[in-house]
Amino acid sequence: MTYYHATTNQLTSGQTINSTRQNQFYVNTSQEMDKSRPQGVTGRTNALYVTDSDEFAVHYLLKQNVRLSNIKLYEVIPNNPHKCPFAITHRVELKLNANDCAKNLINEYWNPTLSWKFYEYLTDSIQIVKEVSIPCLDDFIFTISYDADVRLAESVS
Repeated sequence: MTYYHATTNQLTSGQTINSTRQNQFYVNTSQEMDKSRPQGVTGRTNALYVTDSDEFAVHYLLKQNVRLSNIKLYEVIPNNPHKCPFAITHRVELKLNANDCAKNLINEYWNPTLSWKFYEYLTDSIQIVKEVSIPCLDDFIFTISYDADVRLAESVS
């Protein structure tokens, strides 16, 4: 499998990047989700995130208001990656904010049983293989595909 990591940083082939900071997104939700993570798996709070979709890696940064011209995309080798459905985290945040139970969603995140389109892989380090070209993005098609995952997350009680 090929893994990708998008960033605004210039990286070098062969370089190893270690997770050295806490993530800034979904801080409280990640802490709550990490309480249920399987033993030996890197938690969300301190993970580096990679994906198996070059389009998804770039799309994520675009949604964080990073200009396309500032994005660099790399093929990477993650250390012991753990596969998790991307769309679940936001749904968990909504449930926690509403004081609803998110146990089933959190379980699905750490041990997916449903058929998801987009996954994030959590890891504590990545090795840069090479910089790759930014793919052509069709935001309309991508959004339709991602919305299917959002609806699937909404269906988990």
